Amino acid sequence: MVGTEHSFRKPTPAQSNELGRSEETSESCTVYIGRKFFIRYLLAILFKLNILSCREVRVEALGRNIYRAVMVVESAKYITGRLKVKSILIGSVVLVGRSAQNVRRSKITITLERL
Repeated sequence: MVGTEHSFRKPTPAQSNELGRSEETSESCTVYIGRKFFIRYLLAILFKLNILSCREVRVEALGRNIYRAVMVVESAKYITGRLKVKSILIGSVVLVGRSAQNVRRSKITITLERL
């Protein structure tokens, strides 16, 4: 499109509902931590808070990535200054391994909330 000006605006809740999206769903406000650099997850949290207007963001991680989840959450709190940890859930999950054996992994879910 030549000659058209593009600008990004947040849809209003009414427009979001017209498009078939709810304002806030638990799946859209969840960040799953993996093996990528922590800055990607930090940007994902900031995107969900500012662009998607999520009131709460859940950060979930398994196994060795738990330390990265904690680092991302602490960095997000430091950068924004307007987040607090609402809840921390820890536990374990049973997964099926490569050799079809059950493998137990630690899991953490940290819920961040705007102040």
